[in-house]
Amino acid sequence: MVELARDQNPRVKNLAEIFLADLCSEEQRNFKTLKNTSPLLPEAGATESLERTITKDDVEAFARLTGDTNTVHFESSDDGAPPIVHGALLNGIVSSVIGTKLPGEGTIVLSQNIRFPKPCFVGDTIVVNIEITKVRKIISCTYKVVTKRDDSVVMDGDAKLVVKKL
Repeated sequence: MVELARDQNPRVKNLAEIFLADLCSEEQRNFKTLKNTSPLLPEAGATESLERTITKDDVEAFARLTGDTNTVHFESSDDGAPPIVHGALLNGIVSSVIGTKLPGEGTIVLSQNIRFPKPCFVGDTIVVNIEITKVRKIISCTYKVVTKRDDSVVMDGDAKLVVKKL
């Protein structure tokens, strides 16, 4: 309906705007998604971000869950650098933003490309940035995870997504 509100035909546009005004809250019209109904897709260029500090407890809980007890995640390196955060843990945080914020509820990841240009260390505060780059039946997005410590990109990539009706 949000897409129809941008239609070139003034009659279609007016009807869509009336529907949105009568049946949707301001929040729903702005966020482009109606919870627990059929999803309204985000627009290309939409962004979302999340900031989080990765703790030793996070890494230990992830290791217990996955069985990945590689010592690089628990011991400082010979040069004194803190333990390295699991890449899959960072990807899980990216997935949480995609699945709960943008596009949000009902989103399923179809494919994904990931790079880890620099390490993320236990104790780092990260910022996850998601951007929708293309919207069709399959939604394309890019993402980047940056540390606040030194603005290093510790993970980036792209994904193909679909949003299912809830």
